[in-house]
Amino acid sequence: MRKVLVLLSLTGFLTLNSFGFATILHSISGGDAIRFNSNVDNVAVYIDGQPVGKIKGGSLVYKISRDGMNKQVIFEKSGYKTENFSIGTKTAGAFWGNLITGGTVGSSTDSWSTKNSRQYTPNQFYVEMEKI
Repeated sequence: MRKVLVLLSLTGFLTLNSFGFATILHSISGGDAIRFNSNVDNVAVYIDGQPVGKIKGGSLVYKISRDGMNKQVIFEKSGYKTENFSIGTKTAGAFWGNLITGGTVGSSTDSWSTKNSRQYTPNQFYVEMEKI
């Protein structure tokens, strides 16, 4: 039994050390949820030119995969002025778990290869659409 516990502990440590705490947590969540709200319905939302949905019932929630790059968000509706916003990144809180569980190897993995050390911010937008 003791050998099994030692093996499990060692496997857990090596997994966290190799992949990074933020990468493991992020793989469970599947992305950063961004909420888009508007004063009107049926507003088309585009991220980096790709349609992600329409705001219905006042809001749209979209999960965006982390790639470490800033994103441009466009809100469009016929008869209304087009609005543009940027989504930036900041250091994810889970990244600091790397120092405890994964050390510098886990931190490096999250920072350089998986981009899970960065999370998108802000995570909520409210756009006031103006009639033309």
